[in-house]
Amino acid sequence: MMVLRTFNVNEEKLYKEYKKIMARNGTSVTKDLNGHIAKTVKNHTTGNDQFLIDQWVDEKDMKAVPAFFSDNQKWKEYANKLTKREFNDLEKKAMEIKWVIEQSYEDMYDTRKGERYG
Repeated sequence: MMVLRTFNVNEEKLYKEYKKIMARNGTSVTKDLNGHIAKTVKNHTTGNDQFLIDQWVDEKDMKAVPAFFSDNQKWKEYANKLTKREFNDLEKKAMEIKWVIEQSYEDMYDTRKGERYG
C-alpha cells in the first residue's frame, strides 16, 4: 500500500539538483528515497547491533572483523593477517558461535514438538 508523506528540504537549489541527477540516472526521487529507507531499515533494524564509538574505547576486547556473512575469501584474507594469538581468539569465538547455533537448533527442535526444523 502506498503512503503519501511530505518532507522539508533545507536547500531548494540542492533538491532541484538532486531531482536532475535522479532523472539523468533513470530513476526518481521517490524510488531513490524508498531504496534508501529500505536499506536503512535492513541495516539498522532490531537484531542488527550497531557499534557505538564508546565500545571501541570502553571494551578492550572489541575487534573489527569482517561482517558475519561476508564471503569466505574475505574471512580468509582477514585470518591470514592475524597473529597466532589473534587467530586462536578468532578460532575460540567461532567455536562459541557454533555452540550457540547448535543449542538454538536443539531449542527449535524441542519447541516444534519433535518436528524437524527446516
